[in-house]
Amino acid sequence: RKEGPLTRVLLNSGYLFSGNTLSMVISALQSILVARMIGVLGVGIVATITKFTTNTSQLLSFRMGELVVSYAGQYVQQGEYEKAGAVLRSAGVIEALTSIFKFVVVLVFAPLAAAYLVRQPELTPLFIFYSYSVFANLTSQTSTAALEIFNRFDLLALLNLTQNTLSLMVVGIAFIRGGTIVDVVTAYLIAKVFNGIALLVFSLLYARRILGKGWWRTSRGASINTRDFWKFAVSSNLSATVKLVAQDSEELWITYLLSPLAAGYYNSAMK
Repeated sequence: RKEGPLTRVLLNSGYLFSGNTLSMVISALQSILVARMIGVLGVGIVATITKFTTNTSQLLSFRMGELVVSYAGQYVQQGEYEKAGAVLRSAGVIEALTSIFKFVVVLVFAPLAAAYLVRQPELTPLFIFYSYSVFANLTSQTSTAALEIFNRFDLLALLNLTQNTLSLMVVGIAFIRGGTIVDVVTAYLIAKVFNGIALLVFSLLYARRILGKGWWRTSRGASINTRDFWKFAVSSNLSATVKLVAQDSEELWITYLLSPLAAGYYNSAMK
């Protein structure tokens, strides 16, 4: 029986709510293990390393996910699969090229972050190590949006849950073996790499299934207006950047203005 719009919304909401609830439990347990393993100072250092890479990546991002949902999602609903494929192709290529640029930027500024944020230049290799999460998530925004417009919220919830479970498993093993900050960063990186690769693989599989085998070989004329494309991309990036600087960089500001220890207490309290 074909699902109605309301039923589909309720199912998707249920998938995401269930996945997020289980992920919150896993995250809470993981936070306890991490805090006991590396201490509050270690928590602050790890939070600074991960936030630096994540926020730098988001700052230079064009938010391709929003563009894909707005344009490709509309084309899929209208049955214009060629245009949807053109949007996915353009968004994926732009995001991949941007991700490579972001990766290089993080590599360049990693020594400065280690020296002026955590005030421990010897941690530069750890900043660089975690920066590979950017490279592993070349098209994660486009891939996530693609699965959303293909109505695979169940798969997105499962991948998110699997990512968090994988991270917890690695942290758990490190905890038993008396791990260090390096082990925690490694656990987070492994989870990020898994998520990025899984999103890419499944988005390609479902694009082939729904849009057709040669969906990426769409003609240039099938794509959306270039001016509209870039206008939407830039405007969404600007609005998200304001939110990023104002709300999502607390640990970085606390580390810079106070210390990694203070950031560790803040991070622990927020979780």
